[in-house]
Amino acid sequence: MKKLNVLIIVIFLFILLAGCNTTTPAAYTFVENTFDDNTATITFVHNRSNGVLLINYDGTRLPAPEIKERWEPITFPAGRALNLRVNVYNEANLNSSGDLLIDIILLPLLYSRKMDINIDFQCPPLEQGKNYRLSLRTFTFGKGSLVLTDTSTRRVVYQQRL
Repeated sequence: MKKLNVLIIVIFLFILLAGCNTTTPAAYTFVENTFDDNTATITFVHNRSNGVLLINYDGTRLPAPEIKERWEPITFPAGRALNLRVNVYNEANLNSSGDLLIDIILLPLLYSRKMDINIDFQCPPLEQGKNYRLSLRTFTFGKGSLVLTDTSTRRVVYQQRL
């Protein structure tokens, strides 16, 4: 009986702690009229190791979300170019391979791939009612590029080198 009680407590604690690390998506809009149909959405793709985060749109800063929430997706006016300021980050994996010679060769490459910069993304006009994803594509040599993709067709709409 004691083993069962201990098991139940362990399972309860695991569920409680695992639930604390999750965030829920909450939509955010830069459109003043909520009934305006001339809009499009962008999801900024990011995780712990790399991604793109929106800082501001036309000088209007994105507010901080509530605790355990993230802004996803973000609604923008469609049909005109967007001036977005984004944070692009890539945490290079600096773990040792175990072989000193390989580490000496790879270490400069990994450090050259690590970045955390703010850049201006000149987004082309978005189509009304469409959903897009803005993600970071990294290259083996060089920093990479920002890629705007139409989520329904998975077609690259625009690409901007870093």
